[in-house]
Amino acid sequence: MTDGGGGRKPAIGVAGAGLIGGSIALAAHERGFPVTVYDPYADLAGKIPEGITVAPDLTALTVRADIVLLATPLGALAELGRQLAGLVTHEVVVSDVGSVKGDIARGLAAAFAGRAEYVPSHPMAGSEQHGWAAARGSMFEGTTVIVCPEFALKPASVERLEAFWRALGGRTMRLSVAEHDCYVAAVSHLPHALAAALVELIGAEIPGALSVVGPGFRDTTRIASGAPRLWTEILLANRLAVADYLEMYGARLARLRTALAECDHKYLEGLLDAGKRNRDKLNF
Repeated sequence: MTDGGGGRKPAIGVAGAGLIGGSIALAAHERGFPVTVYDPYADLAGKIPEGITVAPDLTALTVRADIVLLATPLGALAELGRQLAGLVTHEVVVSDVGSVKGDIARGLAAAFAGRAEYVPSHPMAGSEQHGWAAARGSMFEGTTVIVCPEFALKPASVERLEAFWRALGGRTMRLSVAEHDCYVAAVSHLPHALAAALVELIGAEIPGALSVVGPGFRDTTRIASGAPRLWTEILLANRLAVADYLEMYGARLARLRTALAECDHKYLEGLLDAGKRNRDKLNF
């Protein structure tokens, strides 16, 4: 990818070297972008490939960056944004990759107003593993990356960020912050809560069954191995949307229970058929 058609590749600054931040750094580095990483919470000594610069502080991270991606836990984003706002210039595009936007994104937009272009984004990628050790440069290949353009003053800033994500192998999709949180609650946050509840149920009530699980149970509950502290933060940050979907899901579970009690073959087959048809439409 070139910057603006024929120019140099933009320099990338990544704040946060966990699973997603680390994968961004590796993917960008492998594709020829100049990359600088800063993480105040992790010891990166001896872990970063040659060619990626490790910054000692935010000033060093931003001094040459054209695009800065904030990949820290959600709870750290507001303070990180406040500190960063005094260091960046109007030419810089700043994006957070948090899985919840809402008040966090609105607060960051206020912090960067008049200072830098702020364009939230979120790659729909991840793993139940975490940390730099789990990061990989192929993380975003074939992945949908949501981009929220509503705070940007210049269309070119949005296009620049989208071009970067496409260079990493992603497919970009524009949504508002509200749409983002609604959709992600349904397809990411709700499934995580359900997977955790299912494994907790079996472990508490039928622990012996865990010794005979097959691939169906493993696939259904894989995400329950995610970091509990991280996911507590995510679920609480998007709690209203998740609670709404839990209520909808609970109604379907109640109807399913009734169908089983009444041997309602027609309802059960219709439910399973609808589930199969919608699942088969997915294009990973």
